[in-house]
Amino acid sequence: MATEANTAVRHIVYRSINKPLMLMGVDRRYFFFAVVFGAAVFNLLGSLVGGLGIFAVLYAFANWATKTDPQILPILLKPVMNPDSVHTTYDPGKLQLADITVKDTK
Repeated sequence: MATEANTAVRHIVYRSINKPLMLMGVDRRYFFFAVVFGAAVFNLLGSLVGGLGIFAVLYAFANWATKTDPQILPILLKPVMNPDSVHTTYDPGKLQLADITVKDTK
């Protein structure tokens, strides 16, 4: 019975579950943002070069963000998108002196 308790249990996990969804090496949300923003610039300015330029700049930024850390943009944009969710954290290393006034009751 002791040998049965020590045997490893294997579970099948499909590779597609743990793989992030990417388009051209970039997270799909960033890719679609770059495409939509490039198309918006093309429609507003009527310039194909402008639209492709904006797409290229946003794609390069998204590629850098995905290679650096896939969660870097949600972390950086959290205070901008929802400022109420960001709270200051107590830091015991910082010394904050309180103002104390003593009133003489005599």
